[in-house]
Amino acid sequence: MAIITVENLEKRYGKKRGVTDVSFSIEENEIFGMVGPNGAGKTTIIECSLGIRKRDSGNVKVLGLDPNVDRNHVFSKVGVQLQETSYPAQARVSEICSLMSSLYKKPLPYHDLLKEFELDEKRRSFISELSGGQRQRLAIILALIPDPKIVVFDELTTGLDPQARRAMWAYIKDLKKRGITVFLTTHFMEEAETLCDKLAFVIEGKIAAVDTVPNIIESCSLKSRIEVSAEATFIEQLKARLEYTSCSIDAHGQLIIDYDNTHSLLSVIRVIDENSIPIRNLTVKTPNLEDAYLKLTATNMEDK
Repeated sequence: MAIITVENLEKRYGKKRGVTDVSFSIEENEIFGMVGPNGAGKTTIIECSLGIRKRDSGNVKVLGLDPNVDRNHVFSKVGVQLQETSYPAQARVSEICSLMSSLYKKPLPYHDLLKEFELDEKRRSFISELSGGQRQRLAIILALIPDPKIVVFDELTTGLDPQARRAMWAYIKDLKKRGITVFLTTHFMEEAETLCDKLAFVIEGKIAAVDTVPNIIESCSLKSRIEVSAEATFIEQLKARLEYTSCSIDAHGQLIIDYDNTHSLLSVIRVIDENSIPIRNLTVKTPNLEDAYLKLTATNMEDK
């Protein structure tokens, strides 16, 4: 069942169009991601979808309600951490949690949330004293205080080190286990590939693709490739033996071989073995979300 539906959303800023004809839906208990270049319109889509920013045209339903009309009811069921969210540096953790709780009729006990997210010992600390990871955990706590059906995170892990980022991934996956629907944006393709059940690519204010991560990668018709490192003479020797295979030598002297299936890979390995070609390294790379992102971005720019 769709918990958020957006149809033909359009938002203009003066004569400039922010987003155009944007349509997608988010299913209940799904982690839905949105990726795209800076300025592509991701934050505008989120804000218009939640009724924070007024849309110029299109239809939006959140939990079956129009957020522009039923704003209070929608906000009682949605927890939000926006990209530009900031908190008073000299406010204490417990103070900001108490303030957030006062906005809702039936908030979750923030003391329990602080313990769950390992911030209980920081409850009397100033927000300015928190590390980046601790601030992001606080953002999740604040988003959970209204006991929401949906949580929205706009670039939650930006600025975090790899360890802290992966800790956030675990928290986000846990939200899904609770039955919460997650709507997030990110610039990290590995993050989107790891977390998202479904993904939307936003490029210059339009949706370029909406699907599962595997389907998006497959739709880009990207080839896998083999990278072989060896002495220059042996690279040339191997290339000559593979004259019927799509291959080239890159700027680093590696032999790059495109292949379509396991049989092609085995053929390359067989040529190396039968000709006793000494290689330093052989790496097999299958297409990932970053490859798809780069192709979709380039393709949509070329179409302009």
